[in-house]
Amino acid sequence: MKSNYSSVPQQKPDWNRAVSDAEKIVGYPTSYLTLRSLLSDEMSNIAVHMRKLVGSSHPLLKTAK
Repeated sequence: MKSNYSSVPQQKPDWNRAVSDAEKIVGYPTSYLTLRSLLSDEMSNIAVHMRKLVGSSHPLLKTAK
């Protein structure tokens, strides 16, 4: 019967190196990435669309009131 286990020890991933390599690809360190900065563009888009909705006569506004 063949064993499912290899005699070669498995290497643990080097997370620091992986993060460093990812930062080089992205172009800036991950410390600059915060939840606020990631969501700020999305919140701006939502605000723009909400302004458009409020300026319209969409039936959803009557339901919300």
